[in-house]
Amino acid sequence: MPKCHLKTRYLPATFAWFLLIGTTSLFYYYPCKYYLTHHPWVIPIQAVITFFVLANFTLATFMDPGAIPKANPDEDREDDFRSPLYKNIEVNGITVRMKWCVTCKFYRPPRCSHCSVCNYCIETFDHHCPWVNNCIGRRNYRYFFFFLVTLSLHMASIFALCLIYVMINKNSLSDTEAIISLVIMSLIAILFIPIFGLTGFHMVLVARGRTTNEQVTGKFKGGYNPFSHGCWHNCCYGLCGPMYPSFKKYRYHYLLRSNCPVLRSPPPIPAPPQSPPPPALRVKITLLSKQETTNEKNFYATLRRLAKDCEFGEQEENIVKSRIILGLKDRELQQRLLQNADDRLDDIVNHCKCAEEAMSNQQQR
Repeated sequence: MPKCHLKTRYLPATFAWFLLIGTTSLFYYYPCKYYLTHHPWVIPIQAVITFFVLANFTLATFMDPGAIPKANPDEDREDDFRSPLYKNIEVNGITVRMKWCVTCKFYRPPRCSHCSVCNYCIETFDHHCPWVNNCIGRRNYRYFFFFLVTLSLHMASIFALCLIYVMINKNSLSDTEAIISLVIMSLIAILFIPIFGLTGFHMVLVARGRTTNEQVTGKFKGGYNPFSHGCWHNCCYGLCGPMYPSFKKYRYHYLLRSNCPVLRSPPPIPAPPQSPPPPALRVKITLLSKQETTNEKNFYATLRRLAKDCEFGEQEENIVKSRIILGLKDRELQQRLLQNADDRLDDIVNHCKCAEEAMSNQQQR
C-alpha cells in the first residue's frame, strides 16, 4: 500500500466525522421535535445508541492499535545481513512462519504485519482503515467492531424514525422537517449496503477467529487455523478478552530516559561522612540526668532533650536514641531508675558507651 500524503491522509476521517455528526444533529434538531411531544421515550434510547457510536468511533480512531516500536539503530546492527528472511515457530501443532521486517529490524510475531501508511508493525493486524485514520489491530479491533454494530443500529433506527415521521406527515412534505427526513433517509439508503455488508463480514471473521488480512491474502485457506478455538470462544476472546498494554508508551519513556539527560535517572548521592560522638557526651548526659524528675513523663522529656541537644550525626543519633529508649521500655528498669538518680545516671552512661563501641566497631569494619 503506498504512503498517503500527510494532508490528504486526514480527509476520509474528517469526512466521516462530519457526516456522522452532521446527519445525527439534523435528525435531533428537526424530526425529533415530533417525538419529543408525542413519544418522549424515543429520544433517550436514541441518545444512548448515539453515545456508544461516538465513543467506539473515538476509541477506534485514537487508540494505539498494537504498534510494535522499531529497533534502535545500534540494536542488532548486523542482524539485518546475517539473519534469514524467515523463521518458523509452532503454534498449536501448526508451523507458522515469521518474516524479518526490514524496516523495523525484527521478526514479526504471528499475525503481525507492517503497515506502510502508519509505518509500524501492528500486532494481529486486521487492516488500515482510512475512515478512522488508524490501523485496526489487536488493541482497538473490539472498538471498531462495536462501532460497526452500533452504527448499523443507529442507521436503522434513524431511518425507521424518519420514515414514520414522513408517513404521518405525508400531506405536508414541503415542510422543512419532512425534507430533512427525506435527505437523511437517502443518505442512509446509499450507505446501507457498505455499512451493513462490512458489519456482517466482520461478524463472520470474529466467529471464525480470522482477520481481514488473513481472509484477503488466503492464509489458512482450506487448512486448519491454529488461532481459532471455536465460534463461542473466538467471540468471547476477541470482543471481551483482556486489554493488552501499549508498547509505544513504554518505548517512549525508555527513549526519553536514555536520550534526555534531564529525565535520566540521577546517580545516587554519596552519604556524608559520619562524625564520631563528641567528647562532651558524658558531660551533657551528666548535666541532664542530674535534673530531678518526679514522674515518668518528665523522665522521657529529659531523655528526648538529651537526644536533641547532643550534636550527633544522623547515624549516631539513631543508635544512641534507640539504645536509650529501647532500654527504658522495660518496666522494672524504669522503676529502678526512678528510685535512684545515681543508678539512672550510670545506666544511661553505660547505654551510651555500648553505642560508642558499636559505632567504632562498625567504622573499623
